[in-house]
Amino acid sequence: MINKIIQYLKGELNESQRLELADWVNASEENREYFTEIEDSWYAAAINQQGIFDAERAFSKQKKYLNRSTPVSRIIKVLRYAAAIIMLVSFGWMANYILSTGRYAVSQGPVTFTAPYGETASLELSDKTVVQLNAGSTIRFPQSFGKDTREVFLSGEAYFEVTKDQELPFIVHLDHLDVQVLGTSFNVKSYPDDNTVETTLDEGSVRVSKKSSATSEGVNYVLVPGQHLCYNSETSTFNLKEDDTELHTSWKHGYYKFERARLDILVRTIERLYAIDVSIAQEKLESLTFTGSFYKDEPVDDVLKMVEKSTLDAKVTKLDNHRYMIKSKK
Repeated sequence: MINKIIQYLKGELNESQRLELADWVNASEENREYFTEIEDSWYAAAINQQGIFDAERAFSKQKKYLNRSTPVSRIIKVLRYAAAIIMLVSFGWMANYILSTGRYAVSQGPVTFTAPYGETASLELSDKTVVQLNAGSTIRFPQSFGKDTREVFLSGEAYFEVTKDQELPFIVHLDHLDVQVLGTSFNVKSYPDDNTVETTLDEGSVRVSKKSSATSEGVNYVLVPGQHLCYNSETSTFNLKEDDTELHTSWKHGYYKFERARLDILVRTIERLYAIDVSIAQEKLESLTFTGSFYKDEPVDDVLKMVEKSTLDAKVTKLDNHRYMIKSKK
């Protein structure tokens, strides 16, 4: 079970696996305690960026995540699990982590950094570029950039503040597109379970490219500040428009702003942010729209109540601590 819990902390479980884990955790007090101890151990392990155990960092993290009143026996148990996690790391069975609230994987090759469901994270690359990751996102990048380009690979959503370097273009590789910049601030959203890839430009200039294939020609768009480009992978079409960039970048400031957002899209955002599962019972409800905002530290029950009031025709039912159902009131 420890491996499954670690996969959850790394954001690697799919929906059914997360539900299975949630059911196991809720099955007994012993299971809940075990899960909490592994979670605490995850933070206590404190692997540094060179892949070496840092005792001082571990102690600092442990003080932060364990209450001062925690019994000595539990601290010993947690540190024992932490040692086990370090052993797993040394054998390459799981990712090293640490940097902000994300999970950090270091090896001789590329570095992988993940913000699991329920968390956001930030990091600084070797060129001083700052990257903020939204929940359920992973970025892969080299420990140091080469002499010709700066290239990273993203799955999920991230906001980039790219250090300006005219000699080294910065390229973000996505599932269907590439985004190239020299120095700018922009947001990219490309989750595997979405059929859209979105790019929003705050400052500077970016070029969004779709490579040519056997069935389509290559496409290039150059964005100016205030523009939002959406690519639909199902129809292979682009939509470029002037937009309120706050709708796409507010998350990096700790809140989420929506304007006439479809309920099915809103629900996916809430699922990632709170690491829960929300089902929409009737297909007709998916096209209902929501306008409003909420902070990421607001209780999920309060957020869903706000959604219920806003959409009028929808009723939210809590099934358990991890699952919710949205049904029609009629």
